[in-house]
Amino acid sequence: LTDPTFSVNALNALTQEAADPGALENSKRIVRSRLLFGPEGENEHYVDTMVLNAQGVVLISLAPKEEGINFADQSFFRQGSLGFYSGFANVPGFGTENFIVASPIYNSDGRMMRGVLVRRSNASTIKTVMETTPGFENAETYLIDKNYQPVSKTHTPADFIRTQASFAAI
Repeated sequence: LTDPTFSVNALNALTQEAADPGALENSKRIVRSRLLFGPEGENEHYVDTMVLNAQGVVLISLAPKEEGINFADQSFFRQGSLGFYSGFANVPGFGTENFIVASPIYNSDGRMMRGVLVRRSNASTIKTVMETTPGFENAETYLIDKNYQPVSKTHTPADFIRTQASFAAI
């Protein structure tokens, strides 16, 4: 969001979404280019980056098949529109690539939220570390989200992990 070329063109795309199709496509092209070739090494950790409009619809994505999908019901959009968000998403199409960071995109005076920048990472490495506990065959290590839902495998399948340790950790 600190890259002025990205910010200006993302904001142009978000504010002129319906006005001028040619200008919109040009802004989208520039934004995709900045996302692909941004600061060195930054993109190697992300499998996708999306710009969602204020209604939660993907306006720009490095995976064009995602453009037009509505993520308004996802916490990464809802919370990312209010401030910085990081967490796991339970979106079937994301597979293991579901660790999300999101942040609001504001208009030029910083007063009105115009969209949300969403970056998605492959969480399989984190999950593998959490799911294997070498030398502790009787121990269990797992990762849960803030709603106490496991995001890595548990020895016994569970929808929620509500233990004294999980309450203390959250």
